[in-house]
Amino acid sequence: MRRAGDVIPQVIRAVHEQRPTDRELPVFRMPQQCPVCQSATERDEDEAVRRCVGGLYCSAQRKRALTHFAQRRAMDIEGLGEKLVEQLVDADLVRTPADIYGLTPEILTGLERMGEKSAGQSAGQHRALAPPAAGPVVVCAGHPSCR
Repeated sequence: MRRAGDVIPQVIRAVHEQRPTDRELPVFRMPQQCPVCQSATERDEDEAVRRCVGGLYCSAQRKRALTHFAQRRAMDIEGLGEKLVEQLVDADLVRTPADIYGLTPEILTGLERMGEKSAGQSAGQHRALAPPAAGPVVVCAGHPSCR
């Protein structure tokens, strides 16, 4: 190994002679189920990764989809970052992007680090959004070529 940048080391080669020879190495198997929602996983022929097929049922995918929906390149919902999305999903207050628009200051006040003033601003900000142009809607749809 050698230093390659500030943090990430670069593996130059494996040192096979230092591997233990008295036991067999474990075989790695890709998970057949999502570790979060227990849905099945699938692998496309042209990709190396397996993906959960749970969709918005999977809380991990729901969190990522909602964060993607709220980002600046999409709907630009100020204040709706990863931490708030995580709290909303974990409390089962938001299941789809449409649920964001039903949030009230009373609902948000019950969340960690969300006082009355912050809750009022957050709820008012996403309710006052103008109809989006086509570009943000395409980004919100999450199509891989638009990320």
